[in-house]
Amino acid sequence: VYVYGYNDNKPVFNQTNYLASMVENSPPGIFVVQVGATDIDACRGNTISYAIVQGNEKGKFTIDAVTGLVTTTQSFDYEQQSSY
Repeated sequence: VYVYGYNDNKPVFNQTNYLASMVENSPPGIFVVQVGATDIDACRGNTISYAIVQGNEKGKFTIDAVTGLVTTTQSFDYEQQSSY
């Protein structure tokens, strides 16, 4: 008889909010922040996969699905928009 775990608990982020700042006109690929989460259902073979699911309609940020590293995909201009 094999008993398999069931993922009945959602992963929980290590912080409620992640805040970061950066210098305008920096080149694309700048590190912004690293997010992290834990899953009490995690067992061998289960991993957490990170994705940006909203608020990135213009594709200005990308996240590494494995590490949770958020980086920029383009340069930013403070006078055009000062927060995201």
